[in-house]
Amino acid sequence: MELSSEHHLHKLLTLESDSGILRELRASGKTVALCHGVFDLIHPGHIQHFSAAKKLADVLIVSIAADEFVIRVQGALYLSRKQDLLLCLH
Repeated sequence: MELSSEHHLHKLLTLESDSGILRELRASGKTVALCHGVFDLIHPGHIQHFSAAKKLADVLIVSIAADEFVIRVQGALYLSRKQDLLLCLH
């Protein structure tokens, strides 16, 4: 499935678009949880982390570290950020 498929577009935010959406959510009284990281080798611990965070808030946002940061910290990429997005969306 392509990253830009209509099925998943509503789930993707950019830094430019998400600040307005976050303000709207907070203004309407919604709570927001954020899970940030590298999810290229997604495993049950990640899923448990997402589930626990979602229980604490009305909306869960998962942000994925930039490829450049991952390379600097880990020394290599297993999957690209785009591939990480596909894994997290499913």
